[in-house]
Amino acid sequence: MDGHKKDFHQQPDLRSAENGVRLIPIKKSDFSLFSKLYQTPATMRFIGAPLKQQTTEALFSYVLQQQNVKQPRCAYWTISVDGSGSCGLIGLMFENTDSAEIGIMLKPFVRSPRISDIAMNRIARYAFTSFGLASVTARIAVENWPAKTLVTRLGFHKIDVNRKTTDDFEFWAVTSTTLKDECNEQR
Repeated sequence: MDGHKKDFHQQPDLRSAENGVRLIPIKKSDFSLFSKLYQTPATMRFIGAPLKQQTTEALFSYVLQQQNVKQPRCAYWTISVDGSGSCGLIGLMFENTDSAEIGIMLKPFVRSPRISDIAMNRIARYAFTSFGLASVTARIAVENWPAKTLVTRLGFHKIDVNRKTTDDFEFWAVTSTTLKDECNEQR
């Protein structure tokens, strides 16, 4: 796999001016947030086993390296709200030339579903417009009802895939035409 169709060297700072959510490309100084999220059992409960320090350091190094290549395999942003500091991470993992998997991790104390809606909507739209992807997918643990509710709200639909995986996960997908505009949806 060679990443995706379009070349770029640095992800942009993605802001949603009307709601104070800011998505900032990950940088070296974000290691503390990255390691806290990937090493905390509560954060990782629907993802996998918490990472050990050495594995976290290696993954972070890889993610940083990918931020500046022409055709990255992944792209990460930190999530902040109203300038109050980072409360999570969101990323795209490019699966092939026409799709990417989206993932989001928030600190355990973050309870606003609007943050997830806004961040995932903004990154999915960015993936469609900047990379010309046909779809964005999400791998969700079967018991992760909040994540299923989130992706359903955004227009994702459950799909059958031929992937080597366990029965513990479901796969969901959205296209640019089925992605709902989170800002105009009524709660």
